[in-house]
Amino acid sequence: MKIEIGEWHNIYSQEPDNKLYICQVAYIPQDSHKDKKGWGDDGTVYKIRVYAPTIETALAQAMRIVNIERAIDMCSIPDEHPDYIGKESLTYDDIKAIVDDTRERGVYQAWMLIEPTSIQIHLEDDEEALMGMTANNIEQIIERTSDEAEEYLKEITDDE
Repeated sequence: MKIEIGEWHNIYSQEPDNKLYICQVAYIPQDSHKDKKGWGDDGTVYKIRVYAPTIETALAQAMRIVNIERAIDMCSIPDEHPDYIGKESLTYDDIKAIVDDTRERGVYQAWMLIEPTSIQIHLEDDEEALMGMTANNIEQIIERTSDEAEEYLKEITDDE
């Protein structure tokens, strides 16, 4: 029996046209996820500049970078472990005990699975226009709030 091989198709993808994207990833401790225990009061914003062919690829790369940075943050755990605070130096056994304890309690997993509060991403070339849109939107909200406050005060005065 002879097996026939069909046609061969040589397909080439286009070389990607990389563009510069800016991705901002914010973690606010008081957000609705309620998964940022011990984060502190201020939160953290990461601003990453990424060259990528598409916004989806840029987002994936930016999140990979953020997660690496957050993994590096975990290196401070020995300084903050309640059993070892204030200790001048740690032995190998101390560090191993800290790692085992935090792993057993799921600290590493919980930290790495924290959801960002917000992710914003755009082409660097669009940043100025987006800032202008945001400023206009805030201005309209302030104006509307001012008008509502004025109307409310009129109603109170009219009722007296």
